[in-house]
Amino acid sequence: MFQNPSLFADQICLPTIFKNYDGNPPEIDIKKENITLQTGVSQNLTCKSNEPIMWANYTRMYNWVPPIETIEFNRTANLYNETRAVLTLENVSTKMVGMYYCVKKQSYYDSRHLTLDRLVKMNQASRIYIYVNDPAHPLVPIDGIVFKVYRGDFFESPCKATLPNMDVEFYRINEGDGTQLSNTTKTNIRFGPLKVVPTKSAEYMFTMSRGMIIDKTTQRETGTYWCIVEDQNGNKKFKKFILYVNESSGNFVMLRKDNNLSVINVRRNADGITPPINIVFTYLSYPAIITYYWLNDRGQKIIAGHNGKYELSHTDTHVKLRINEPKVFDTGIYTVFVTAGNAARSLRMEVYVYAKPIVQMQSKFVKTGEQVSFLCRSIGFPRPEIFFMFQPCSNKPKWTNCFSQAPIASDWDSSSSDIVSEPSARRSPRGKPEIKIAMSRVLPHIATRPGVMYCRATNSEGSEVTQADLLVSDLPDAITMKIAHPKETITVGDNVTVVCSALVYNYTNDITFTRKGINMTEVCTKYSKELYAEQARFTIESIQHEDGGMYSCQVKTIYDTYETRDLHLQVLDPVRPILKSGKSNKTLVVELTSPLRLKCDVIGTPDPKIIWLKDGNKVVPENVSNHVQLNRTTLTFEFLREEDLGIYECRAENKMGSIYKYWKVLEREVEVRKLEEALRTMK
Repeated sequence: MFQNPSLFADQICLPTIFKNYDGNPPEIDIKKENITLQTGVSQNLTCKSNEPIMWANYTRMYNWVPPIETIEFNRTANLYNETRAVLTLENVSTKMVGMYYCVKKQSYYDSRHLTLDRLVKMNQASRIYIYVNDPAHPLVPIDGIVFKVYRGDFFESPCKATLPNMDVEFYRINEGDGTQLSNTTKTNIRFGPLKVVPTKSAEYMFTMSRGMIIDKTTQRETGTYWCIVEDQNGNKKFKKFILYVNESSGNFVMLRKDNNLSVINVRRNADGITPPINIVFTYLSYPAIITYYWLNDRGQKIIAGHNGKYELSHTDTHVKLRINEPKVFDTGIYTVFVTAGNAARSLRMEVYVYAKPIVQMQSKFVKTGEQVSFLCRSIGFPRPEIFFMFQPCSNKPKWTNCFSQAPIASDWDSSSSDIVSEPSARRSPRGKPEIKIAMSRVLPHIATRPGVMYCRATNSEGSEVTQADLLVSDLPDAITMKIAHPKETITVGDNVTVVCSALVYNYTNDITFTRKGINMTEVCTKYSKELYAEQARFTIESIQHEDGGMYSCQVKTIYDTYETRDLHLQVLDPVRPILKSGKSNKTLVVELTSPLRLKCDVIGTPDPKIIWLKDGNKVVPENVSNHVQLNRTTLTFEFLREEDLGIYECRAENKMGSIYKYWKVLEREVEVRKLEEALRTMK
């Protein structure tokens, strides 16, 4: 039975280097050896001194960092004014039971080989023991803790009672047998002095406490230890821990997760603020001086600072990573690598930052009838589910009706066969597996009419909806300015019509034409249902050379800004069609299966329209054989067949006139036969 392990640490023989220390010990505002706090309360302990001081907690063998915070500050820069340190215990629990020390900093760092209790005797520290009254936990929780020490080391039990009026018994289980250690004859296992305390509520009842200490551990001490507490009514409760004793006494590092946490889950509090994340690992090492670094699950080294995002710190027993203002992107695995001498260990912690989804999707501009794919990507934790809904727009009142109503809940669809299946949804657009906070889905859609595609991402923290416009039009650009008539080259005397088109999605029907900085009149504006565009046009009748030049179209956007497109009109003199070769008739004697090319070498302004005829019938491109190729000025045969023989005609015409060219295509063998018959007749 024991009250506090550190009270008896000075009974161990340790090498001591004495220094001359002067002055009074630090003064704790509560001048008691111990106090008992009720579970759930808060308590501040203030310590003051004329030297820099700090609060420390101590256990000889196992690492104990209670969930507390300390504040140190100087009142003034005057060396002789008080320096204060405040120990804050919030929401007190049995995890905070133990001895707390207020220590002069200089002595603490100069005398690392000494125990804190030795510094108390040297007036360099003061101490107070904290008990917590929690009927449900008479022992400080230590289940599952495994301790590893080396042969010959000093080991002190971590079994602590939460109240001063508790009996504690120790048992060791080795190969299934329980032995009460107080009945053993082992000379290296001993107990602290028995402390008898009268019970205030019972005149003839006493309670006792003491600690167990193992000097110079051997492998025989390996095993499971039970700490049993019995009250005055015979009620018993117990806790256990495991002790391993290693043979080697070389360099080593031991790491353990603080409070046996397997993962850290963080959520926003009632004020909508996500508290900082503290990843704390307990370590024990030889030598005591360590180096360490942290990595995230992307293999990136975490650097302190980063605009205050990360804080790295360590004590004699703990390494700590603090993540301030955590976001969902901080979800991941964090690994610490600790090195002491030539020994190294690593330990990792999974962190999950719960967050409402954020969602993204891009608008699409396609031609009518094209297939388009909407990619909706969401970030959140837990990983969000994604739902789609498409809301088409009617032509009245044009595009604006798409925003006149909110999506209906029943219209959301995540089970459509159009939606990419779940295995594909677990991959990013580049084919890589999605991270734990990301989800992507793709919805293919045939663009028959414009509308709005909605995407909703949902998880336990909330929902978020985004939208993307589906813009449908056969226009090649948001604003176009082109010649509607004539389709060919403009020549003097033509009636010319110019049209300016602007997509209704982003532009109004406020369209004006200018030439040389002067607004043009007689402009006609109307809406095109086929193109989903506002259109304005003007016509120049019987155009002349002086009508040529630069024309501009200015369109007002729905955001009250203006955009401009320009068009240059070139007016040429008309020229009737002529043949560059000068020959309009030609007879060709060819052999079957040989290639043949007929070229209509005609020029004119505007470019003449050309049609081809064979034996008086029009040659239609889609009706020609696969061995025949036809373009505007050339008819090509890859090889001639008998049905290809005949009279071919090329007709070229523009507004100034027309011209013709003929080819008579004959088979060579027919001509030879006629010549032979003619010779026989002459004889």
